[in-house]
Amino acid sequence: QERDKVLIDSRKKLLAEKRAHAIVEKLLENDISEDFFLKSVYYLSVEKYADVVEERSISKQCGYAVCRNKLENIPRQQFKISRNVVYDITERKKFCSNICYKRSKFIEEQIPTYPLWLRETDGKTRISPLQSDTGLQGEKVDLLNFKPAKKEEKETSDFTQPTVPNVDSKNQIVIRRQILLKKISSSLNNIAPVLHNPSIVQDIRGLIGTFNLTSTNLVLKSNQLSVIVVMVLDLLQRVEHHSNFTVPESVGEFLKTVNIEITDIQSAVAHVIEKLISKPLCSSPV
Repeated sequence: QERDKVLIDSRKKLLAEKRAHAIVEKLLENDISEDFFLKSVYYLSVEKYADVVEERSISKQCGYAVCRNKLENIPRQQFKISRNVVYDITERKKFCSNICYKRSKFIEEQIPTYPLWLRETDGKTRISPLQSDTGLQGEKVDLLNFKPAKKEEKETSDFTQPTVPNVDSKNQIVIRRQILLKKISSSLNNIAPVLHNPSIVQDIRGLIGTFNLTSTNLVLKSNQLSVIVVMVLDLLQRVEHHSNFTVPESVGEFLKTVNIEITDIQSAVAHVIEKLISKPLCSSPV
């Protein structure tokens, strides 16, 4: 009975994670109703909600999922002074207005901190919107206790504290690659958990390092991302130190759910390789 309980709990956890992943993907779209948003965001963790805000802002959409505005004239500075008060606007720059930023913070503060798979039994299924039209300019900075981050600290915290929002900076490229790696890792775990090991993930990381990621090609629907994952797995089979690696049958079964055969993936990968080989070598990623 104890073993059965562990299996049931594990399944609940997996289903909760899959649901949260699907919600994140949906909230990246630009036609989200407030009703859907308020019902679905409850089943996210604070970290996954932050992913929604981050990924929308990278694609130049307002971080507040209900808003359809595009981000324009994004400030380059980290701080802003208003009426003798200093604000850190690192997070504020991910939204089209002070109002959307405040509304998003209000939503975030209501997201439970306990595990996703326990959300079904707590009796609450909806988060309330902010009933106010006043905005928030950013996070107030306590100048008496403020300590600027050292250079080393910034280098080691690129992925946890997005303090370099310039779209064309090298750090922005790193953040995009980190986001894609996180998406691929999650998708890989859903399609074929047995393949989720350090060696394969490390090679996937290296492959992503050659991608030319932009705000338009970074946002992918769940099925598109899954097909890319399978193509990457097929590529790994062609690498010498993965010569004994074979794609599990579960991958083929998954592809059938999106009306694709594994042979279609293999042909597509072979075509891409042929194109790359026929091009002259260059020093920049392709």
